[in-house]
Amino acid sequence: MSRKFQYTTLIENLDKLPSLPSIAIDLMSVLNSRTSSASDLAKLISMDPGLSSTVLRISNSSFYGMPRTVSSVSGAVVILGFNTISSIVLGDAVIGAFPEIKGVNFFDREKFWKHSVAVASAGRLIAKSLLPMVYVDAESAFSAGIIHDVGMLVFEQLIPEEYSLVCSFVSETGETFVYSEEKILSTNHASVGRILADKWRLPSNLEEAMVFHHDVCGYSGDSPLVYIVNLADIIAERAGFGLVESSSESVEFIEESCSKLYLEEDEFDSICEEFIENREKEESLMESFLKR
Repeated sequence: MSRKFQYTTLIENLDKLPSLPSIAIDLMSVLNSRTSSASDLAKLISMDPGLSSTVLRISNSSFYGMPRTVSSVSGAVVILGFNTISSIVLGDAVIGAFPEIKGVNFFDREKFWKHSVAVASAGRLIAKSLLPMVYVDAESAFSAGIIHDVGMLVFEQLIPEEYSLVCSFVSETGETFVYSEEKILSTNHASVGRILADKWRLPSNLEEAMVFHHDVCGYSGDSPLVYIVNLADIIAERAGFGLVESSSESVEFIEESCSKLYLEEDEFDSICEEFIENREKEESLMESFLKR
């Protein structure tokens, strides 16, 4: 495929890209309103029976370790907090925006979403570990992790035949998806993520995390989420939730991201070890998200 793909094919097919579910759009309105309350969020979620079920299932997963069963959406919002429930809703909405395509079996959806949830969870852990040196909303880090690779799903949906070649190349060579996409498609899922982020009108910090998490050394902005998602991606790989069997982590990237976050590399290693030690809880969270 020629480089023409990068500049014209996606633009011509913008209308085929999935829209962000209305519940997520309404959620952003609630989040951006200074007058919104926890009860407003609970009321919004309660209007959708499927989403209500998802929120309760995730809230009661062993990941959160609730001492008693959470039986209502309003209770979940009170116990887990406004921001945590918001990140759960956004994550569920993004997963629901990309239904599986019949007849497509070259792309492992389950592995993809497990990786995404792992990166989200690791990102949240990193954000909490940065305090008080760097303040980053932990739930924003979670949301950034959920969406960081959705450009892959754009490829899968718009150009399945070409993307099957990418997946085959990854499987045969062990190369990263970014390298393989650029070799075959002359672009990559991070760059394509920008188009989807613009369509969804995502906040700039989430968009930048999507676009630059594989290129932290080339990033000139000031959003810590870019470096958090980069490190969270590496943690997910180390924990066995990578998208390819071989590790693609770069010492240069680790050094750059740790430096920007004022994080010592031994501190990063400790965060990684903590994540791996809690693997069972992480898997519980993954299963709760993917049970639809």
